[in-house]
Amino acid sequence: MTTDIRITDAPRITQAELSEINDLERELPLKRLQLASMKENLLLMLRAAVPIEPGRFDAEIAKRIGRPVPRRRLLVERVGQPAVDAMKRVFKATVWYEAKIREYATLPLWNKNSRQNVDSVATECQSDRAEEARLRARSCLSLGWLLCRYNSCAG
Repeated sequence: MTTDIRITDAPRITQAELSEINDLERELPLKRLQLASMKENLLLMLRAAVPIEPGRFDAEIAKRIGRPVPRRRLLVERVGQPAVDAMKRVFKATVWYEAKIREYATLPLWNKNSRQNVDSVATECQSDRAEEARLRARSCLSLGWLLCRYNSCAG
C-alpha cells in the first residue's frame, strides 16, 4: 500500500503573500529616508533646546565616539615610537551625535521639568562643539611640530 501525496494537497504560496512582500520591499527605502530626515530634524531641535512635550516618550542626544584604527606595529617600524605618540596626540577621536528616543510605560516621574533636561543637553553639545574647535586649532599648530619632529626622527 503506497501513500499518494498530491501536489494539490501541499501548502501553497499565495499571491497575496507575494504581493505583500513586494509592497513591503517598495515601502522600506521610502520609510528609511523618512526616518533619517525625521531624526535629523529632531537632533537639530534638541540642540536648539526646543522643549519636549510631556508624555510617554522622551528624547535625548546620544554621543558616540570613534577613534581611528591604528596600524601601530607597521607605523612604529616605519617612523618610530616618538612619532607615533605625537600622531596620537594630534589625531583625536571623532564625536558623532544621534537623537535617541525612549519610550516609557508611564510618564516618568523624574521628568517633571522637561525644559531643564533639554537645556542641559543643549549646553553639553555647545561645549563639545567649542572643545572640538579648540582641538582643531591646536592640532593645526601641532601639525607643524609633528612634521618637524618626524623629519628629525627620520634623519
